[in-house]
Amino acid sequence: MKEADMPEPVPVDHDLTERAVRVIDRSGWGTSAAYPQIRTVTLTWVCPACHGPRGIPKEHRFHEDGHWLTCDRWDNPCGHLDLYTAVLAQARERHPAGPRP
Repeated sequence: MKEADMPEPVPVDHDLTERAVRVIDRSGWGTSAAYPQIRTVTLTWVCPACHGPRGIPKEHRFHEDGHWLTCDRWDNPCGHLDLYTAVLAQARERHPAGPRP
């Protein structure tokens, strides 16, 4: 088999079909709800645009409104963006009770 015919190696951790990740939920802005909130959601680990694998999550620590928060970030190998608002909507579709803080 020629090198050009060999399948591309799959990076470690790209073999998971779903993952639990922490994302920031800013939907409470302008209400009496706590703002912002970090929610843990379980997602099917494929890009919703092209169905390729999502990227490997990395911990992201940041300061917002006087508090230090930690969420997960990832870059999809395909280049499509996963916005947290879209990720939260996907989680609500999978689990209609909604993501938990």
